[in-house]
Amino acid sequence: MLMALKRAVENRPLTILSWNARGAVGKKTPELINLLQNLQVDAALIQETHLKPHHRWTVTGFTVHRTDRSSAPGLEKRQGGGTAILIADHLTGTINLPTPTTQHGLEATNAIINTQHGQVQLTSLYPPPIQ
Repeated sequence: MLMALKRAVENRPLTILSWNARGAVGKKTPELINLLQNLQVDAALIQETHLKPHHRWTVTGFTVHRTDRSSAPGLEKRQGGGTAILIADHLTGTINLPTPTTQHGLEATNAIINTQHGQVQLTSLYPPPIQ
C-alpha cells in the first residue's frame, strides 16, 4: 500500500510516502527510487524491509535510517519485519532518534526533520502478526 501525505513546509508541500515493502526492498529499489523521484518525496516510511544488520542498502539521493528485526526486543528469532525511514539529501539537520522499546513487539524507526517551521518527527511503525 502506498500513501502520500503533504504538508506545507519551505514554500512547497513536504511529501511523505509510506510503503510496506513486504521484503522486496532489494529487488524493488530501482522502482522505489523512480517513485520517490516522480512524486518528489522528501521522506519515505518503509515497513517490512526484511533487512539484517549485514545487509547493505542505499537509496540514491536519500539517507537511510533503519531498524532491523534482529534488534527488536523479543522478535530476534522471527523472520521478516524491519522498518526504515528515508530522508531526502536536500533536507538538512535530520536526527536519527533511538529505537523505542515497545511492550507489544512493535517495530519502529524514528527520525526528526528540521524545517523552517520547526521540527517534524517521523515514525515508521510495523506491528508484526501475533503468533
